[in-house]
Amino acid sequence: MPDRARTSTLGTDSDTQRLPDSLPTSGTLFADLTDLDEGAVRAFLQDVAGFDALTVTDALRSRHPPKFEALAGGRYLLLLRGFWDHDPEDITPAGYQFSLFRAPGLIAVYANAPDPEMSAAIAAAHASSAPDDMALIYGLMRRKADRGLAYLHSIEPWLDEVESRLAGAADDVLLMDLIIASRALHELNRRLEYQVDAIRAWSTHEVASAPAAATMLTDVVEQVDRHASLVQLYLAMVDDLRDGYVALSSHRLNRVMQVLTVMTVVFMPLGLIAGIYGMNFETMPELGWPWGYFIALGVMAGVALSLVLAFKRKGWL
Repeated sequence: MPDRARTSTLGTDSDTQRLPDSLPTSGTLFADLTDLDEGAVRAFLQDVAGFDALTVTDALRSRHPPKFEALAGGRYLLLLRGFWDHDPEDITPAGYQFSLFRAPGLIAVYANAPDPEMSAAIAAAHASSAPDDMALIYGLMRRKADRGLAYLHSIEPWLDEVESRLAGAADDVLLMDLIIASRALHELNRRLEYQVDAIRAWSTHEVASAPAAATMLTDVVEQVDRHASLVQLYLAMVDDLRDGYVALSSHRLNRVMQVLTVMTVVFMPLGLIAGIYGMNFETMPELGWPWGYFIALGVMAGVALSLVLAFKRKGWL
């Protein structure tokens, strides 16, 4: 990985190509740490930005539950777990992790994968006539919320397709798809529970220090709440589809068992008659009848037809 940083100072045209040894005394430095050497990132955040080692370790881990951590000296860490990078044929959420560090004179972000929202947020902030720290953060968070919403909306056509397949010939592949989807959505639901709590705590903290940003922060919170609501809705839909699959499979199995049972009942008396006249005792007078064979066949056909008509009258066939 490269050991040189991409940093920007909001509101100026000055850019540097390395991590600074100190934070600016005026203005705010924006640092995108995503593609940098982990050792350099850790040293910058601890030694220059003043974050403690445990906080930095949590942020640099590949897997960590979402959280908001307010620290001394106006510093904080907002750690989120993204879920939108995925294969269109697979709704399993990805393990994208994003960390936002805030300190006096610094906004730093770190992700364990390239972040397309980052450059867009920076460009929008620099295009503004009066770039503002909170405007940059809001732009970044809103873009992430919109991308998450787009991912969640992509699940709905998949659910419609599964419902159509359920109405047709349901098979084991469909059941496996439903089980995988249920597991993925349960995981996403647990992740969003932490995420909503972290976003709400972050919003409350920012509003306390910057009341003018309340509208922007409320907008982000509402978007994340919508994420959670959609996931719960989709989870209920997947569970309903799975229950419908099981009920439909049970109904089809019952119909098959019903037909087999009727066939068994129809052939049972026929087997009894054939068994009786197959014993070949000498004292059985019917064995000597010239028309005995045809009479036996007629009785067997009459019994079978009577049973079939009776079952049809009861609606069992």
